[in-house]
Amino acid sequence: MLETPGDPTSSRRRAFRVEARLPIRHRRLSPEEADCRARELAASPSPTPWTGDPALAERLDRIERKVDRLLAQLGIAEARPLSEEDLQDVDLSSTGVRLRSFEPIEPGDDVWVECLVPGDSVRHVRALARAVRTDEAEGSACSAALEFRVLADRDRDALVRFTQDVQRCAFA
Repeated sequence: MLETPGDPTSSRRRAFRVEARLPIRHRRLSPEEADCRARELAASPSPTPWTGDPALAERLDRIERKVDRLLAQLGIAEARPLSEEDLQDVDLSSTGVRLRSFEPIEPGDDVWVECLVPGDSVRHVRALARAVRTDEAEGSACSAALEFRVLADRDRDALVRFTQDVQRCAFA
């Protein structure tokens, strides 16, 4: 589904929205965590995408997976990188995302979102969002519409480019 800002059925939309399947992860935050994440995003630029040797990247990825397994066996919790395990169908724009959540989320909740956005190089996008709407989904999941509150300009640009690329393919 493509929606345009000028479409009368989506008069509240400020950006193009597309359906996509991306690695994405989210977590509800306390107000203190949200403040901390907002300061973190404002203070540091987003990670630079990897542009080095693909063979080296593959070897490093295998090493990282082995280290993750060892940490799990030792009972040490370590945040793992986004991967195919995190693939989810979402509605995405440069201003927000609608996703499926197995974690309870209520309108007004602050939510940390990170996803991998394809393009010239894969971009790790991180954002602080606020839940604006939730609906029941199948099972114990809910559908949550999240509006990005704090997002680096480079990450927003990557989302704009991605949604435009998806639209170009849809109209071709």
